[in-house]
Amino acid sequence: MAITKGRGTRTQLLGGLVLTAGAVLARELTKPRPNETARLLDWDVVRRRALSRSGENGPTHLVFSAEALGEQYDAALAELRPWMAEALGEDLPSEPFPKFTVLDRRGWIEVNLDMFQDLLEPVLKLQELLPASAATDIGRRGISEYLGLLLGFLSQRVLGQYDPVLMAAPGKPTALYLVEPNIEKWEQRSSIPSEQVRQWLVLHEVTHAWEFEGHPWLREHMNGLIQELIAKRLFSAESPRALEVLKALTVGARDQWQAMTQIQATMSLLEGFSNVMMRRVGQAHLPNFEQVDAEFNRRSSRRGAAEKAFFKITGLDMKMQQYVQGERFCDEVMKQGGMKRLSVVWAEPANLPTLQEIRNPELWLKRVP
Repeated sequence: MAITKGRGTRTQLLGGLVLTAGAVLARELTKPRPNETARLLDWDVVRRRALSRSGENGPTHLVFSAEALGEQYDAALAELRPWMAEALGEDLPSEPFPKFTVLDRRGWIEVNLDMFQDLLEPVLKLQELLPASAATDIGRRGISEYLGLLLGFLSQRVLGQYDPVLMAAPGKPTALYLVEPNIEKWEQRSSIPSEQVRQWLVLHEVTHAWEFEGHPWLREHMNGLIQELIAKRLFSAESPRALEVLKALTVGARDQWQAMTQIQATMSLLEGFSNVMMRRVGQAHLPNFEQVDAEFNRRSSRRGAAEKAFFKITGLDMKMQQYVQGERFCDEVMKQGGMKRLSVVWAEPANLPTLQEIRNPELWLKRVP
């Protein structure tokens, strides 16, 4: 009995010490440092981590060849324009699409750092309301390392990108990018003619350009959703107070969730529609389209266990699902009336499918005449 009591006493004492130590640690971690505001992200850390994970230690051969390659891609785009118009059943906008910029992985990281800074600027405005502490230092290091790791990982896999300049300053031009080292790496593993691979990539990215530049309301609609997602009521005033922050992040949670689901639905539509366009143009005009398409699908399925885990942890697997679900939605709608029926989605924001409708196209077909 005495032994049991002694053990219990020691356990209680140990528990008390742990709780006390935890309270002291928590107090010290969150103790504000006078006259110092918190920083939620360290862009220098993000850049260093991303570049170190890119697989490139310095300038590549693109220093000499990027401009010439860009002109080749622009020529491919010029050839694709009438084929795109044929697949859409309508004329393309008279305004030219952006010219292609050819990047290496380090260049892609720099471009996306700039893009992230535009997107996150409203969120980082919150740091003006937070006092610096050991806890905010730890959080900043963790977030910065994570974002850098994600950018470095993607820099070795992304083939192309269209930048619709969401949340950017007015007047900033849109851009089309292709990441040449990753394209070359894919070509080395493929028996498909280089020209066909590059036409296929150009078509995918230019379709995204058409989605936004042919429908100017889409950019503003997406900007509105992003603002709702980050509690836009915080930024209607020059200096929101802490109480306003708390209200926005709690009372507005339902609106933020709705914005997130609508962003997911719209991204699924954008990616799925691009796949549909690739298939329609490719089957009609690209001799090796089926091989290119099959090779791209094999590329996605060849991920190892570690890479699959990374996709799961970071949410990138959700991005892959957007292609599948979005393309399925487009196919089901087109069965009811071809491209003419599907193109109704581009008429106005109210015609965009919800996430539930992406997963069940019949609901959209009943709602949108």
